[in-house]
Amino acid sequence: MPKLPRAWPTGKGKLYKRLGQIVAPRDKFRTIDLAYAKLCDGKARFMSVLASSFIARSWFRSSCLLAAALGLLSCGDSTSPDPLPTPLKVNFAAKLATTPFACGSIYPGIGTTGASVSIKDFRMYVSNFRTLDATGKEHPIALVSDKKWQSATVALLDFENATGPCGELGTTETNSEVNATFDGSGIAALKFSLGVPEAEAHQNVGLAAAPLSLGSMFWGWQAGYKFMRVDFSATGADPAMPASQWLIHVGSTGCQSAASSVAPTTACARPNRAEVTLVGWQPGKTVVVDFASLLANVDVLTNTPATAPGCMSDPEDPECKLVLANLGLAVATGQCAGGCVSQKLFRLE
Repeated sequence: MPKLPRAWPTGKGKLYKRLGQIVAPRDKFRTIDLAYAKLCDGKARFMSVLASSFIARSWFRSSCLLAAALGLLSCGDSTSPDPLPTPLKVNFAAKLATTPFACGSIYPGIGTTGASVSIKDFRMYVSNFRTLDATGKEHPIALVSDKKWQSATVALLDFENATGPCGELGTTETNSEVNATFDGSGIAALKFSLGVPEAEAHQNVGLAAAPLSLGSMFWGWQAGYKFMRVDFSATGADPAMPASQWLIHVGSTGCQSAASSVAPTTACARPNRAEVTLVGWQPGKTVVVDFASLLANVDVLTNTPATAPGCMSDPEDPECKLVLANLGLAVATGQCAGGCVSQKLFRLE
C-alpha cells in the first residue's frame, strides 16, 4: 500500500461524512485517505482502490453498491467533458424581389400581370432546423425557447407590425430571427421546415403556449395551424377594376376526424410542410423570404369562381396548384417533390 498523506485535503471532511455510514468504523480513515488520494486520477484506478478496500472486506456485495459509491465520490473524470452547445442565430428578412417588406407599401410588378400589391398580413411558422456538413450529414439545431416567439420545437416569424392595412389582425411587435444552439460542426447548408410539427399541429389553440397561441394562425382542431399566412390586395393598370383580394394560407389538408372541432388521430393526407435547403448558408447570412418570387407565375388579379380567394391549400384550386408547387410541394400528396428543391420562397442574401 502507498504511504497515505497525513494532511487532509480540502473537502475530506465532507467525503468522510458521506462514507461514514457504509465503511466499517475501524477502517474509516484508512479507506477514505486512500480513496481520496486516488480519486481524481481517473475512475479506473479509483475503482481498483474501492475494490481492494471495500469488496475484499465484504462491505460491498454487489456491483450496484460499487457504482453508487463511485457516483457519490466522483470529483472528476478522466474523459473529456462534452463540448458546450454553440449559440446560433438565423436571421430572416421579408422582401418582394429586392424591396424590403413594410405594411402600407405598394409593390408593383407582381405576378404574370405585373399587379401592384399591398400586403395586410405576413406571418409563418418554421421548425425542424438542421445544418448539413461538407459530407451531407445532418446536425440538429436546438431552438432556445423564449416563451414568446419560439418554443423548443417551433418559431413564429412575424413581419407585419399592425400599421396601415396590417392593423386588422396584426400585432405591433415583429420577429425576424430564430435563436438556437448546435454542436459547432462545420456548416455547408441550412435546412428547416415551413410548418408546425405534426405532434403539435392540432391542439387547443386557446390553451397552447406561445408561439402557438395565435387564433389568427389557426383553422380549427381538425385542420390545425396555418403554417404561412399572407393576406394582400392586388390592383392592375385599369383603375376601374376593383382590387383583387387574395389570401394565401398554407397548412395541412385531408385531415380526418369526427368533426371540425375534433383533432384527428392520424396524420393528414396532405401535410404540406415544405422543406427548405439553403446551400452556402453561414452564420451572418440572411434568409430572404421573397414573396414576389413565390407569385412570379401566378395571376393575382383573377381568382377561379367558386373557390376560396387566393389559395387555402386546396389541391383542386387552380391557384393553389401554382402556389404549392412554388413551395416545392407535390400538390396531390402534399409531400416534398424531390426534396422541395424547386421552392421559390426562400433564398440567401
